Amino acid sequence: MDKSYGVCDICATHVTEKTVGAFEARRSLGKLIEEAFYKKDAFVIERSGRPMAVIVSIEDYQTWQRLAKQQVFTLLETAQQRT
Repeated sequence: MDKSYGVCDICATHVTEKTVGAFEARRSLGKLIEEAFYKKDAFVIERSGRPMAVIVSIEDYQTWQRLAKQQVFTLLETAQQRT
């Protein structure tokens, strides 16, 4: 499992991002879910060295969803003001 550390630009929290192979992810899914939820770690799941999916905490996911919606509304307002 490869690790990298950084700050989530959206959440402004420290994030540990780990890369996990698909086979290992299947074997330890429960552990990955717990680490994502309790430690706020993020896991990039790879198959044959290619990133395929990500496991993140529900809190981070909901934050990203909320921010994406806000961005869409901001773009719509900007477009509306131009017309």
